[in-house]
Amino acid sequence: MEVKNIILNTAKLLNMSDLITYLDDMQHVVPSADTLKDIEDMILAVNITNSNIACNYIELTSTKRVHSDSGVVVYNYLSNKNIIEIKSVKDLNGNKVKYTVRPDNLLIPKGSHDIEFSYYPASVGLADNINYYLKINEIIFALGVAGEYLFIKGDIDDAYMWDKRFKQMMLGALRPKRQIDMPVDRWC
Repeated sequence: MEVKNIILNTAKLLNMSDLITYLDDMQHVVPSADTLKDIEDMILAVNITNSNIACNYIELTSTKRVHSDSGVVVYNYLSNKNIIEIKSVKDLNGNKVKYTVRPDNLLIPKGSHDIEFSYYPASVGLADNINYYLKINEIIFALGVAGEYLFIKGDIDDAYMWDKRFKQMMLGALRPKRQIDMPVDRWC
């Protein structure tokens, strides 16, 4: 999903004609100061929505193999991403090992280990892509951005309405899709 398209869909949902005109033809349309401020606020709303999705709905995880002779792994060595939580530490045979999470590092047994962790997504700009969510499309994302954008602007009632729609769509998109078999003879 392109951030520009997410913002364009949000502008369409909120009937922001100046922003739509500018995003449709950026090479030939000179934006006003208000339009540039709206784009800045929309990008902030995209980043807030992106972090919200990663924290509350779809966890972003990564695994890195590290070797430590001292048993101490500094988070910056593990990843340049903003780590939310250490999910597991496994030895090279795939067996879970005990570890201790500290404010600035991780204590593990000496040797090589695979460390799985969840992380916040990096901040994005207008020309960037968000391509790590499989079950979310630009429209669902735009609903969340609309709520956050209106909250930034101080329109709390409308922000609540868009946020509610976003949460309903997220629950629908993430709901398990499986067949439920009920016992036949209990209904008789």
